[in-house]
Amino acid sequence: MQGIVTAIFALRVYALYGQRKIILVIFMTVAILGTATSIILTFFSQDPSTPPDQGCHLFLSSADASKVAIGWEGLLIVDSLLFSLTLRKAYQICRENGTVWIGKSLLFVFFRDGSIYFLIMTLCNVANIISLHIPGPLQGNLSAFVGCLSVILMSRMILNLHEAAETGIYTSYRDTLSDFEAK
Repeated sequence: MQGIVTAIFALRVYALYGQRKIILVIFMTVAILGTATSIILTFFSQDPSTPPDQGCHLFLSSADASKVAIGWEGLLIVDSLLFSLTLRKAYQICRENGTVWIGKSLLFVFFRDGSIYFLIMTLCNVANIISLHIPGPLQGNLSAFVGCLSVILMSRMILNLHEAAETGIYTSYRDTLSDFEAK
């Protein structure tokens, strides 16, 4: 679930940078390294207390919880990379235009929602990482909440972008194509 949300956020940043190949290479490298790390940690930290087809996993040892925390820490790093690239682009645009735009413009909504997403998810990810490192009955219990919250926030971001574009839900591909060709 988190991987899909991060991929959507990465696609937003990739589009923001005009689909530059270097941005795509950076994202693909990070995705491959993160996936490889997750696979390695999954195979080397099998928790025998819970079969893989059951939902929640209770951590019996701090070592298992620490291995899961590595994934969340990596996600926090990726979110920070995406946010820093978004801020960099916002600063470039403001510097080029000589003004700060506020309102319902597509770029403003893009930057505003990205900033809000990053702030909320950073706070939640840090709380989740801390809960994974502190042994006890609450160890790792924030993971499901953080996953659900990220999906909700990404959905709101997409809906806000859609509203700012003012094309309507039922826009045909011909309308979109004609707008694209006119530019």
